[in-house]
Amino acid sequence: MEYFYNGCKVKVVDANRHAYTHVKVLKNYSADKTINTGAEFIVSDSQLQLLCDQVYSIGDSIRSKLPLYKLKQNFVGVVVGFEYATNRVICDNKAQARVRYSYGIDEIEPHPLVQPMFEFKAGQWYSINDNLKSAKYVTAITIPGDPTYVSLICEDGISIAQVPRKTTLSNLMLNYQIYNIRVLHD
Repeated sequence: MEYFYNGCKVKVVDANRHAYTHVKVLKNYSADKTINTGAEFIVSDSQLQLLCDQVYSIGDSIRSKLPLYKLKQNFVGVVVGFEYATNRVICDNKAQARVRYSYGIDEIEPHPLVQPMFEFKAGQWYSINDNLKSAKYVTAITIPGDPTYVSLICEDGISIAQVPRKTTLSNLMLNYQIYNIRVLHD
């Protein structure tokens, strides 16, 4: 199993020592470039942490265990990325003033947040943004033989994706790279 130690992703070589573990560096994320890949260390078991991306996935709903200082309430948001050099989870909640927060894996917990659903309507026009922030105008067309999916067609007639007719916004982001969607009115 892989762990985080001192800005590095490490692999356990030997864990049979009393309260100490022999580890080997797989990747160095820290600014200290004197630690080379393949270097080996004997470390205290208490210094090893689970890797943030093994505990949480992008799109997971989380809640902070401690309340935010100014808001006096627990942060509730979604995992949007990872800081590998510090083994922290980057979380986002557009409803609060600050855009992103960074938490250690022991500072947050899963939160059963109800995911908002989005339903595409055949013939309706939408403005969507991909991960490059480029806007596209598309219309939804029902796929013949499968009423649970729609094809998103650009203005020039090219199909850019086949997506579920009714889905969560996080599913659109994770599986179809649709990061923002807006219904256009005639």
